[in-house]
Amino acid sequence: MSSDQPFNIDPGNPYAANREDGQRKPEQIPLSQDQRRGRVNQVSTLGILMSVHGGLMVIAGTGLAILAFITPQMMKNNPAFQNNPAFQQAPNMPAPEEMARWIMITYGTLGVSLLMIGLLNLISGLMLTRFRGKTLAIVSLTTGLLTMITCFCLPTSAGLFIYGLVVLLDAPVKTAFDYADRGYTAQEIQVAFARLPLGQ
Repeated sequence: MSSDQPFNIDPGNPYAANREDGQRKPEQIPLSQDQRRGRVNQVSTLGILMSVHGGLMVIAGTGLAILAFITPQMMKNNPAFQNNPAFQQAPNMPAPEEMARWIMITYGTLGVSLLMIGLLNLISGLMLTRFRGKTLAIVSLTTGLLTMITCFCLPTSAGLFIYGLVVLLDAPVKTAFDYADRGYTAQEIQVAFARLPLGQ
């Protein structure tokens, strides 16, 4: 019984040498004999964490931006706030209109900053899962430290910054990104490096 496929190679097998879709075998990635696995398997994890963290920052930034417009209006429309004796007795207390303006500026600045940093982290995190945008990811992790002005995002941003640099500055990870630039897919890279021994 004859067949067009020699040696009965299954074209649906992802590790088959002669696939109809032309996808390379992961073991065909030309890795050197002294190459180690390193932290290549942690790149996708870092990308997911950055995407989740970025999404949370986008939500927080959007909330602050909304408060920047809602809070001053609430203050202006609240007679109890406008006629508060504290504003009349304290000489250094700003007028309600001035306080409303400063609240709008402060919340608006914080909201837009968090929104931009969150989007940057979200986009770079998604790119990391495809072994793309390593430089952008480092920039995103660094700008994430600016969330110290909001306090509540700083601990997670600092933790991701340290973890991200440990992963992205790893020598095998740099090699993995080089192969991605040559056209290899994230799955091919992960499978190929998973076969390697542990170590740096």
